[in-house]
Amino acid sequence: MPLELRPLLSAADMPEYISCYLEAFGDPDSPFTHLVAPLYGSDAAAQKDRVLGFSARQWFAHSTDPSSRLFKVVDTGRNDKIVGGAKWNVYLEDPFKNGVPKALAYWWPPGPSKQYTEAVLNRLLEIRNRGKPHIYYRRKGAGNLMMEWATREADKLGLEIHIEGSPLGSTLYTKHGLRILEIAELNPPLEAQEEEADEEWKSWRELTRGLRCALLMRPVKGDWSGHDERGFTPKGDLTTNFWEKQVQDRTTPSSTKAELSH
Repeated sequence: MPLELRPLLSAADMPEYISCYLEAFGDPDSPFTHLVAPLYGSDAAAQKDRVLGFSARQWFAHSTDPSSRLFKVVDTGRNDKIVGGAKWNVYLEDPFKNGVPKALAYWWPPGPSKQYTEAVLNRLLEIRNRGKPHIYYRRKGAGNLMMEWATREADKLGLEIHIEGSPLGSTLYTKHGLRILEIAELNPPLEAQEEEADEEWKSWRELTRGLRCALLMRPVKGDWSGHDERGFTPKGDLTTNFWEKQVQDRTTPSSTKAELSH
C-alpha cells in the first residue's frame, strides 16, 4: 500500500476528503463531529447531504484563509484513493494580535444547537490563542507523512508547532517531538441557570460529556532547552491506559441518555 502526501488543490476532492475525516472520527464516535457536521436523518441521502454541506464549508474556510494548507494522503495502489488528510495553518505572525474572533455556527438555525456549538468553538479559539507565530494543526485522520512535512516546514521557517487533537492521537505527535501541555475541557461551563435550560441544550451537554482535546507543542527545531522551567512538560501518565480512561470517561453511560438526530 504505497502512500503519498499531496496538496489538496481542488474542491472536487473535498467530499472524499471529508468522508475520510468523518470515518476517522467515527470510531470511537467523536461528539465534536455532530456539532460541526450535523446529520439530519439516517438514510443515504442524509449522509450525502452531511458530507456535501461540510465539504462546502471547509473548502470555503480554506480558500479564504491565506494561512491554510490542505493535504491528502493517497493510496497509489488503489487508484489514488484518499486515506488520510490534514489541515495546517502556517502563521508567520500572531493571528490573534487584534483579539480572538468569535465563532459563528452559521450552519445551524437559531436555537440551542447553534448556541451550544458556538460555545464549544469559542472555547477552542480561546485555547488556540498562542500569542506568537507558529504552525497549527488539527488532525483529520493523517499520520506520519503529515507530521514529517510539518516538522520540515516548521524548521525551515523557524516556527513552533502547536496541535490540538484527540488524546488518542497523542502517541503519534509525541513520536515527532511534541509534548502535551494540557488536556483541555471543551464543554461550555455549567451555568447556575442550567437546571432550567432547554432540553436540546441539555441533550448536547450529555452527548458531549467529557469532551476533551490534547494540547501539544514542539518548540523551534525541537529544542526544549529553556522551556521545561516554564511549565511545558507532559501532564499525566502518557500510557495507553491513560488515554483509554479518557475515552471511557466520555463514553460511560450516565443516568440520562441523550437522544439526538444530529
